[in-house]
Amino acid sequence: MTRALYLLWSRACVLALIVLIAGRWLRYATGATPPAVDHVLREFMVFDSQAFLWPWVSTTGDLRLVVVALAVAAVGLHRRLPGLLVVRADGRWRLTPLAVSVLLAGMLWANYAFDLNPTLALVCAGTLALTMVGLPGRLAAAVWTAVFAAALVAAGDWVDRVTIAVWALVLLATQRWLAPRVRTADLLVLRTLAVIPVSLLSTMLPLLAPFHGGVRLGDGLAYAFCEVPARRALYASIPVCGSVWVSYDECRTGHVAEYSLDDMRRVATHRFFSPDFYGRFEFIDCLDDEVEVAVQAAVIRGGPRMQTALAFPVDAPNTFDPQVAGENVGITIAYDRAHAAVFYAGEFTHRVVRYDRRSGERREVGGRALARRWIQPITLREFTGSSILYTNTIHRGRNRLYVAEWLQGRYAYAIDLDTLEVVARYDVGGGGALGLTVDEGRDRLYVSSVWGIEVFDLATDRLVTRKRTGLGNRPVVVDAPRNRLYLGSMVEGKIRILDRDTLAVLGQIPVGIGGRFSHLSLDGRYLFASSSSAHYYWDADTLLPDRK
Repeated sequence: MTRALYLLWSRACVLALIVLIAGRWLRYATGATPPAVDHVLREFMVFDSQAFLWPWVSTTGDLRLVVVALAVAAVGLHRRLPGLLVVRADGRWRLTPLAVSVLLAGMLWANYAFDLNPTLALVCAGTLALTMVGLPGRLAAAVWTAVFAAALVAAGDWVDRVTIAVWALVLLATQRWLAPRVRTADLLVLRTLAVIPVSLLSTMLPLLAPFHGGVRLGDGLAYAFCEVPARRALYASIPVCGSVWVSYDECRTGHVAEYSLDDMRRVATHRFFSPDFYGRFEFIDCLDDEVEVAVQAAVIRGGPRMQTALAFPVDAPNTFDPQVAGENVGITIAYDRAHAAVFYAGEFTHRVVRYDRRSGERREVGGRALARRWIQPITLREFTGSSILYTNTIHRGRNRLYVAEWLQGRYAYAIDLDTLEVVARYDVGGGGALGLTVDEGRDRLYVSSVWGIEVFDLATDRLVTRKRTGLGNRPVVVDAPRNRLYLGSMVEGKIRILDRDTLAVLGQIPVGIGGRFSHLSLDGRYLFASSSSAHYYWDADTLLPDRK
């Protein structure tokens, strides 16, 4: 019975792991699909995105507790632990069923780490398959040399090349010291497991060695940037605390940094938190005379946690409104300059609220067309929606605001800025949108999903293409004068430079894990972006080598 249970568990884990990874690649490998197939893939991507999001949230939030628990277990079982994990039979070491079961469960839990970087995923998958092919000595040496040489040439940046070299060393070391001593099937399990730390290495290397050509602007994660043109000022939201557990002690030093665009010096640090008001600063948007910044898990005078937005006049930052958006909206913000209105959306509601700056009127837009029922899988709490919108999702020529579903999301919507009603729906099918961008010059809508981007032609409202990229994609930044797009991937830790017409990758900036919103200065001269440890800027003219 015990062996039957072990076989059932191990095979189920392997099958689930294969389905999760292969399914997301299939979603972006296919173009137009029959409605029935598209429906299956759409629903699969929702599940797949949740299989990344909640393990990621749980792991990052409880990492210290997990490490302590494992350390206590290792100390308590230090005499028995080797026998629980490995046994020796017929002159070779074998993993015990318990060890294999735990390792497979861990791999399934961290399934997103296997292909968070698509280049490394292809190299690791291809070479793991090659290890199972028995080749004669000289042919094996020639094939392995050719494979890794091709991988190094195809790699998009120095981080990928270093990581590929580390992976080659892992395979070489396991072949040299483990292959003669460990059962073949168990060696494959260990090598597959090794893909996870190797992939994570690629996300961390730029934090330790930031050789990406950027000039350091300041310390810490800058969640987002915005500009007030009349002041030649750049504002950056600096959360300081993490996104999972938010308390006053952790977040009280969160602030908004103000930089001069003339010399890139920090000219002011705006602090707003106190024991009576605190939270985590996230998205930031600049109006003509005011700066608004989203506050995640905001606590005001001891009240319940909520999402809102803080607003302060640029000429008098101390006279701020801590709850300009109202309750549970404001985590994303869009400024409709033409109509002097601000739109607010929430992560856990379908409500999109429009605030008229002239009359002071607040009005919900979109109605029940934006509502949908979803359940948070950990708390089992039910919500009515989850939406994102930004200033750059306003299409002035079409007089529309574009909104996308985030958590367990499937669709994006167009809202008429006069009637405030939904006038079009787009079947995104990427599992939930982390970003949304309108390119008025190309009349396109870019939806940044967890595993890639979807592109829609707004003249026909039809899907143009899907493109697989890194993990955790944030909004596309359009650089019209250079005919480029900049796409940052939060977990992979890269900014891809794409051709605006073909979406071909022209270059990569390995900035490191944790970055959120990139920003191109209004004059088009500088690109601003961040990792989890620091924020930087680049001269946009120098991002790619001169191809003349």
